[in-house]
Amino acid sequence: MNFASKLLLSATLAFASLSASASLTPQYDTFGALPAANFGGTGISNAAVAVDTFTGRNIFGQATGTITLGLTVTPRYANQAVTNNGAGVFYAAAGVDQTNASSIAQQLATWNIDYYIGGNTFGNPYVYTLLFDVDPSANENFKTVLLGANSQDSTNLGFNLAEFFYSYSFDPSAIGQYSFILQATNMFTGSIVGKTSVLVNVAANQIPEPASLALVALGLMGVAAVSRRRKL
Repeated sequence: MNFASKLLLSATLAFASLSASASLTPQYDTFGALPAANFGGTGISNAAVAVDTFTGRNIFGQATGTITLGLTVTPRYANQAVTNNGAGVFYAAAGVDQTNASSIAQQLATWNIDYYIGGNTFGNPYVYTLLFDVDPSANENFKTVLLGANSQDSTNLGFNLAEFFYSYSFDPSAIGQYSFILQATNMFTGSIVGKTSVLVNVAANQIPEPASLALVALGLMGVAAVSRRRKL
């Protein structure tokens, strides 16, 4: 198979739909700040990013430098905050983006998925893809978009669907969970050389992060203790 045929095959596979029977477990090398990322905008937080870092190699197997993949989830503009458990699971509020609520054509979620591809990507035979889950149930229905090397953006499941060359039904008010995967694949061998993934839980009201839950639990325990003392 010649180079052109392999490239065409890789692109075809990249735009396939995938399905799975259960939600993924987030995968990354580190979870935390990624200072190099602005996700194509201003004011977008890069403090809680699922990061995968690996050494890129050319077609001869020679190391060409470090490549970094990053995924995070952030509120869209001034919508309700998105929290996380510190381990790749994010919690967002269901509902329509209030900064764009008057638009009929674009029913946007209150949260965005943000991706980052950076580092020494030149000379590597890699295809970069973002797999985005459009099924809020426990099952997964992945659509996949081909990305460019050294690119980053903040996107939304309710954006103009022509952007992804797909048509699918998306309800920003639906309650459930969504999975996202960012990966680099060798176009010649088909092997995945870099990968990071996150999970988004969407609830009617945003779920507090574990630290907040712990404080609430302690508060309830304190109330219960006071109540018992009063009864004695």
